[in-house]
Amino acid sequence: MNTINPISKDQAISAHVENIPDSIIDAVNKLLIKYVEPNGVTIIHVDDILAIACSDDPDSGKPTRNEVYDNRWLDIEPLYRKLGWKVSFENTDDGAGFFSFS
Repeated sequence: MNTINPISKDQAISAHVENIPDSIIDAVNKLLIKYVEPNGVTIIHVDDILAIACSDDPDSGKPTRNEVYDNRWLDIEPLYRKLGWKVSFENTDDGAGFFSFS
């Protein structure tokens, strides 16, 4: 008899987003406040998020850029969709990604 049961897609997504560091969410929130377009689309660039949320100093308590990418901690869309935002992610030709919030 199995004592461990499979999880649903929603459970996997919930568990994943619960592990996103506060520094990532705080950076996105700060950028939303700074750039919000009340009647349009707010664009937030990944580089701007990482500049606020990350550090190469291991004593800072913030993740490194590599940790963020390795753990897929920029998968923030479910968190903000749950709060009523329409969120999408796009990459430009030069590889610079950005989120669109409306």
